[in-house]
Amino acid sequence: MKPSRSALFLAGSLTAFLASASTQASNLTWDNGAATGAWNLTDANFGGSAWTNGNTAVFGGSDASTVTINASGVSAAGLTFSANNDVITQSGEKGSAMSSVIGEIASSDPKKAAGLVAGMDAASQGSANDDIARKWGAQSFTAAEAWVRTLPADQQAGAMASAIAGLSKDNPQLAAEKIAALPAGDDRNSAVSTLAQNWSKQDPQAAAAWLLKQDDPT
Repeated sequence: MKPSRSALFLAGSLTAFLASASTQASNLTWDNGAATGAWNLTDANFGGSAWTNGNTAVFGGSDASTVTINASGVSAAGLTFSANNDVITQSGEKGSAMSSVIGEIASSDPKKAAGLVAGMDAASQGSANDDIARKWGAQSFTAAEAWVRTLPADQQAGAMASAIAGLSKDNPQLAAEKIAALPAGDDRNSAVSTLAQNWSKQDPQAAAAWLLKQDDPT
């Protein structure tokens, strides 16, 4: 019986994994045709052919699959997960690699990226959630805010500050209102700093006036 969920286990070297996209980039779909489970430059596991750097890797099969990246020269312009049941599970000490992959997905589909964080070890989840929150906050703060409130209590302040930082890029006034509700501490200070930088690019006088109120709330 085939499992109901497809698990993609990414392991091995991810050096320069997400390279600059080529102007002629194509979508290459993983099918494990060579039955090696290896993503390298020699095995024909992408639609009957070996992987060619500079293209977008597409994953979306119904079978459970272990994908091992075992060549340091592998790079990709992007990643696409075409099936909703795809799951990336961290293998070994690959927190930074997983964060890179999830961050790339979050740029276009933060909701999808949020669903992948559970596959990371606990020590890596906080920074990954912050990255997702920042990118989601820039796209749809309402959705990002609702998601942050579902996170473990000890991760909410940092993720909310990141979501507000993302919001501040295009809507500094609303970001300023949201910052007022953050508890004092490093997360709030970081959000204040990011907002001040973004706001000063649009309206330096308004940014300066707001900062003065942060220094002297009376």
